Amino acid sequence: AGRVKEIGPTADVWALGGILYELLTGRPPFKAESAMDTLLQVLNADPVPPSQLRAKLPADLQTICLKCLEKDVGKRYHSALALAEDLQRFQEGKPIVARPLGMVGRAVKWTRRHPALAGLLVVSAVATLGLLGVSVGFNLHLQHKNAQIGGLNVELEQAVKDANQSAQDATKAKEDEEKHRAEAEANFQAARRVVHEMLTEVGRTELEDVPYMTGVRQQVLDRALRLHKGFLEKKGTRPEVRLQTGQAYQLVGDIYARLDNLSEADDHYQKAIALLDPLRQEYPTVAEYQAELATTYFLRGQLLRKQGQLAEAQKAYKAALLLFNRLAVDEPTQPRYRQLLARAHNDQALTHGERGLYPEARHAYTDALRIQDGLVKAFPNEPDYREDRAGSRNDLGKLLLRAFDEPDAAEAMYEEARREFARLADERKVVARYRHKLAATYNNLGNVQRERKALRSALASFEEARKLQTQLVREFGFPLYRQELANTHNNRAAVYLSGMEKDYPSAETEYEAARQLMSDLVKESPEVPAYRGGLGAILDNLADAAAKQKRVAEARRLLDAAAEHHRAARERKPADRDLRLLERNHYLTLANALLRAGPDGKPASDPAGAARAARELPKLLPDDPAQARLAAILLARCVEAAGKDKMLADTCGRDAVDYLRQWAAKAPVTRQTVAGVKEFKSLEERRDFQALVEKLPEK
Repeated sequence: AGRVKEIGPTADVWALGGILYELLTGRPPFKAESAMDTLLQVLNADPVPPSQLRAKLPADLQTICLKCLEKDVGKRYHSALALAEDLQRFQEGKPIVARPLGMVGRAVKWTRRHPALAGLLVVSAVATLGLLGVSVGFNLHLQHKNAQIGGLNVELEQAVKDANQSAQDATKAKEDEEKHRAEAEANFQAARRVVHEMLTEVGRTELEDVPYMTGVRQQVLDRALRLHKGFLEKKGTRPEVRLQTGQAYQLVGDIYARLDNLSEADDHYQKAIALLDPLRQEYPTVAEYQAELATTYFLRGQLLRKQGQLAEAQKAYKAALLLFNRLAVDEPTQPRYRQLLARAHNDQALTHGERGLYPEARHAYTDALRIQDGLVKAFPNEPDYREDRAGSRNDLGKLLLRAFDEPDAAEAMYEEARREFARLADERKVVARYRHKLAATYNNLGNVQRERKALRSALASFEEARKLQTQLVREFGFPLYRQELANTHNNRAAVYLSGMEKDYPSAETEYEAARQLMSDLVKESPEVPAYRGGLGAILDNLADAAAKQKRVAEARRLLDAAAEHHRAARERKPADRDLRLLERNHYLTLANALLRAGPDGKPASDPAGAARAARELPKLLPDDPAQARLAAILLARCVEAAGKDKMLADTCGRDAVDYLRQWAAKAPVTRQTVAGVKEFKSLEERRDFQALVEKLPEK
């Protein structure tokens, strides 16, 4: 029911009672046709007494079992020891502490579970006693009346009975209708809470990434979808009805997003906004209306960003930020709003970074961290706030390294994040998520150390990541952990190729370890796009290493195999930005391989093919202006590699200049970032290039 703060020893006693029940009866205490119906039984129903399922079961043993399964935690055994001691008394034939529920107790429990029907029975009983009293008095009075009016009395009595029956029928029908409506509403709200909590926990524990959970997850999501779709048909003008309907649209959108039906998800998010925005405007002082609307904007922003619609995502994040900011100011005693505001800033920063708006991204990260610092200072023992802050530091570190070339600042951010995740992992050893994120931070540290040529430190950081991930794989076997272990092997390979003297054998050993992990995942779950894209990326890296050693045929074979995996991944999730980024890297590797000189100083094997690969980069990530610049660099190299093929050289040169124009239109490009830069040397004689440079601003 979402009351997670009540979880403690009595929850474990309940679980022990469930195990005992199944040992006694051969079935669990709650079992329905679907997972959702079972959850509703857990919330609302009592288990069938074990003695009804197993004849001659000792009464005391049944009493002990049912005491464990009480819904009121105060009525259970307060500890496993208390349960064990009562079981010991039963074994020794002594009186047990637990007492069976009597008739009154059962009636009270039934009344609490069916309040409307119980109220109806009470009213009926009172009415019956009242009518009985009236009837007795009336009959005594009639004994003193003349027999001549006896017939009239019979008629009057029948008329009264008919009228009373009609009134009772009408009252009962109305009460039944209200009872059913109340029960339906209560069931919906209970189911909605369960589904919401389940979805939240599934996301936090990475169960979405476990392929063998796909069938169960699909059933639960489909069931939740039907439940909430039915609720969307509810009509009403009352604010609470409009709010609940808007919340249902939001949750249905979330379910569709998890089922990868992104268009339906966006449609339902927009319907939620259409309901919640007028409600927020009519009742501007009700915080809950603003919070639900802001949350829907935030979820829609995440969805649009995932689809690569970065400009639209930015608008959604901006709307969420305005609302969360107002809530944080108006409701200072509610830290949750400040936490959501910081998360919106962080996601907005990610989107800015992907659009090439690096100063704006840095500013948004700074805003997120300022809020998170305040939350951690005010609530130092709240792990969620510490986890969020460490995550923002990780993200800012990536930006500082990639966009601002500030490795020292990036490493400082990573180191602070590492310390925080290490403390969380040490304090809560049972929470695998902290070790998972600590390993990711070690990978980030290793990458920045590799950039700074501190290769021994980089290998040490990657080794820490590898040890953590190997431990997680051994304990849980989750595919996500195996996937990220493969990524760590990739990173270690990159270190071996970063030194002055390339250690190709060690690098290829690491790549092969990564390929084995990803190949196993693809064999187990060929339908998962992330595994196909990840395997394609590893094959690209192996191809790059082969090409650099002038093993041209092997490189082409590996690149062809990689292309098949990237294609399969994109067919299943065409809008996924991460998969598009991996495919972008594939075309970059392909272009470089086709431009690299062959054995014995032979010229580039296929400059025309390299040009075709270069043109794919901006198509895959159209909102990122950096891709246009990268395509221009590759095409400028194709101009040089074309040699005597003047037509190919001219076509590549023209396209290179066109991509430079696209880059300049979206990013802060100056004359100094183009003119005299060695990557564009082959374009300097072209008039269109010269004209472009003239139009660019100075520094």
